[in-house]
Amino acid sequence: MKTAGEELAAEANQIITRGWTPDVILATDMMDLATFRKRLNTRLPTILYMHENQLTYGATIDINHGRINARSVAAADLTVFNSQYHWSSFGEALMALDHPLALAAWHSATIIPVGMDLSEVRLGETQDGPANVVWNHRWEPDKAPDRFADALDVIDNLDWSLTLLGERDRSAAIDRIRSRFSDRIVHDGWAEPRQYLDLLGRGTIVVSTANQEFFGVSVAEAVASGCFPIVPNRLAYPELLGSPLVDGTLYEGDLGPHLRWAIEHPEALRMGREVLAARMQRYDWSTIAPMMDLALTSI
Repeated sequence: MKTAGEELAAEANQIITRGWTPDVILATDMMDLATFRKRLNTRLPTILYMHENQLTYGATIDINHGRINARSVAAADLTVFNSQYHWSSFGEALMALDHPLALAAWHSATIIPVGMDLSEVRLGETQDGPANVVWNHRWEPDKAPDRFADALDVIDNLDWSLTLLGERDRSAAIDRIRSRFSDRIVHDGWAEPRQYLDLLGRGTIVVSTANQEFFGVSVAEAVASGCFPIVPNRLAYPELLGSPLVDGTLYEGDLGPHLRWAIEHPEALRMGREVLAARMQRYDWSTIAPMMDLALTSI
């Protein structure tokens, strides 16, 4: 965020000097788009895609990085947010910065969900036997894996297995789960793309305890594969799962009691999984690409 604007503008200027000029610049929120446009030797139409932002990300906000986001929104010809939740929460934070140009640009922004390649995703067959609980998030504080470990303690006396995915370094939550439930873990660690989809297809329930989620790609992938989601009734999750809401998917408070209910009511999960899996197809590139094409041609 501090250097990419200048560095990429220098590279773009070299490319343009050699005789090729892009039709449009598509940047993400990690780009200092205002600096990029200032350093560019020619005027090019630009779209800024806001996948996350630094004004509302994490427990400790870095206001300087947040201001870079604000300046980038003001500099773009069109800003796109990945969810309505993200758009509204960013706007609330933006009002405190007293940046009228960014606020005006935010008001005229549009919403385009994250595009995903779901062509290889297949709805897994309903599994008999113990429920398989899937965690496929980063093991970092903003995803609150310690709360997930707490929830597993609540269901200790039930019959279930565990699939642990997601990027991780050293994690106290993983150590705690391994020490208590090693005999229930069917996978623990990195999975190549095909193996990852296979593991999701064999899952029964996907959970989240996140404090931070602007869209929810990992949950969408799992739900498209047939996992029943049990996720917080906040952040982008209600929007991700769509309406009408399926009973049991959104929870208030702690995850544990809701996870227990899900394991004890397998028929309820079977009824909801196909409906929810079908809804996730709206995030496939076959649907999202035309939306992006329209945004690109609009500027």
